[in-house]
Amino acid sequence: MVRILGFFGVSMMAEGRIHADEKLATRGYFTAKEAVRQWPEFNNVTLGYVLSNEPYDSKSFREALCKIVDIFGPPTVPVAPVHGVDLLTRVVPTGAPSTSVR
Repeated sequence: MVRILGFFGVSMMAEGRIHADEKLATRGYFTAKEAVRQWPEFNNVTLGYVLSNEPYDSKSFREALCKIVDIFGPPTVPVAPVHGVDLLTRVVPTGAPSTSVR
């Protein structure tokens, strides 16, 4: 049931955005966060995937990136900056391999 709660939450987020219903999108976000609390190994990916569709300079995208790095670790290949912004700054733990493109 916990997997369904995560999918339900992100579905409400999507529907809220489609219909410009901020209240529904917010309720979906917090439903998904509750699913993360109950089963983080699965629902962090579910929520992180949906949040990764946000603009690269938004707080939501940064949250998604943090979740993905927490789950899978820092990238093992160089990651190019997006529009001149190093997305992994302050996300990859200190001492992790360098991710900048040279």
